[in-house]
Amino acid sequence: MTVLVIGTELLPDEAMMAHWERSVRASGKEWTILHPNWFFQNFGTAFVPALLGRGLELDAADAPVSFVDTRDIAEVAAAVLAEGGFGGGR
Repeated sequence: MTVLVIGTELLPDEAMMAHWERSVRASGKEWTILHPNWFFQNFGTAFVPALLGRGLELDAADAPVSFVDTRDIAEVAAAVLAEGGFGGGR
């Protein structure tokens, strides 16, 4: 199983994450790729100064954007590893 950021498959070959994902897919092994989006935890540290007094603006046009807690990603990853049956998916 691999956890990478959303949109990895759209990155050029030179991008490490794109290379990792293509390598996983081509490995011949069973794989599941998780593509989380924005993390709630970012709002507690990294983006707070920029958000104070101005709010949140995302340049995503009409694209759906979700916010996920990293603990939820861990729970999904644990289920994938423990339960199986998710091979070759994302």
